[in-house]
Amino acid sequence: MYVTITEIKLKSIWHFFKLSQLALGITLQMKKSNGFREFKKTGFGKKHYTISQWDSQIDMKNFATSANHLAAMNQSAKLANKIVTLSYESESIPEWKEAKILLESKGKVIQW
Repeated sequence: MYVTITEIKLKSIWHFFKLSQLALGITLQMKKSNGFREFKKTGFGKKHYTISQWDSQIDMKNFATSANHLAAMNQSAKLANKIVTLSYESESIPEWKEAKILLESKGKVIQW
């Protein structure tokens, strides 16, 4: 199994509405994607987090580089100051506390 953890820090609280709109399309796409296993999200204000689990890295990459997710990624610089991601092999998804520690210590940072 393959796990991806993501943190997005919005430029403005007002971008939450656009993020929510994009997230709806992404969630619908994800639930129909090959290899999708589990998803959870949390966040408040400008900081939002997701965790997803996939059968394989290939399944995750196919999802991330297509349709609604790809369209959202192309808009990310307009909405966010920073995105942090971490993907790794695991049979289970982490609890939120552990996920945030992993992002802080091992995550790949994209900043504008």
